[in-house]
Amino acid sequence: MPNRLYRYVAGRAYRAVLAARAPQAGRFLFFRDRWFGRYERLLLPLSEDGDTIDLIVGGFLPEFRAAADDFGQGGFHAINHD
Repeated sequence: MPNRLYRYVAGRAYRAVLAARAPQAGRFLFFRDRWFGRYERLLLPLSEDGDTIDLIVGGFLPEFRAAADDFGQGGFHAINHD
């Protein structure tokens, strides 16, 4: 995974699928500097034998844009709206 923030966010999401042993979905908002984004995510655990999760298939629908106001000074802020 390319950067530390992505690894952190993605890692938590995949671990949640493994812990729940069930699909996980959510809508998320975030901003950094003058950029605002939101995305929807769906992660589906798959199992060949019905017991062991062999694969997680995911979908990601992003939307990014410049913010009208400055939401932060160089820091990244994530808000989970599940």
